[in-house]
Amino acid sequence: MEEVDLSFPDNVAQQRYGRHVRKAAHRHGYELRPGGGGLPRELRVRGGGDYRLEERMMLHASHCQNGAVLRSYEALNEVVLSRGVVVRPIRLQTKVDNGPLTTYVADGLIVATPTGSTAYALAAGGPVLPPDAKNILLVPISPHLSLDRSIVLPGDMVVEVFVRTEHEAVFAIDGQTSRPLQDKDSLRVRMSNHVAHFVRLTPPTHFYKTLADRMAQNPTADKAK
Repeated sequence: MEEVDLSFPDNVAQQRYGRHVRKAAHRHGYELRPGGGGLPRELRVRGGGDYRLEERMMLHASHCQNGAVLRSYEALNEVVLSRGVVVRPIRLQTKVDNGPLTTYVADGLIVATPTGSTAYALAAGGPVLPPDAKNILLVPISPHLSLDRSIVLPGDMVVEVFVRTEHEAVFAIDGQTSRPLQDKDSLRVRMSNHVAHFVRLTPPTHFYKTLADRMAQNPTADKAK
């Protein structure tokens, strides 16, 4: 029986995704081996056959208020800015590399990775990007008389979004608990210095082979029954 040790991302990513990785690992016959500090640092792949290590870009997002960074986050899929419980659009003044792009008047804006392009961004009408690409995707949510097309940016650009609103606005990282945004707060998003690694037992073409089937029948649709 073949055993291969593979390193995982940093501790921040381990804390955020460790539980999900462990469940997926056990489901597919993998074994996680704890590393230093009690966190899982290596994945031991059991079983024969070919495999490959796929690298995915992540996002680094900073919540800023009055010019100061309140807190920073790492995201694998997306950073979402949106309205709160009040059903009114918010204004999102968006800059790219310190240059003005547009002001979205919308329910929100999704800033996604290629990995996240098949998640919330896809549901909002965004394009599907190759999972190992290095791009930042902007997808507005229900825009009203403002730019309503998705934009694919080079991965080395910095996106800064300023919130202008008279009511509640929030942001969320990878679908986790939302956090409040005040008027004139901003989120600065760039490519992270960290990456996520995925063990793949299928060829790269498998992603495109299964894409149409998955889009034709959402595998979670029967959960509503």
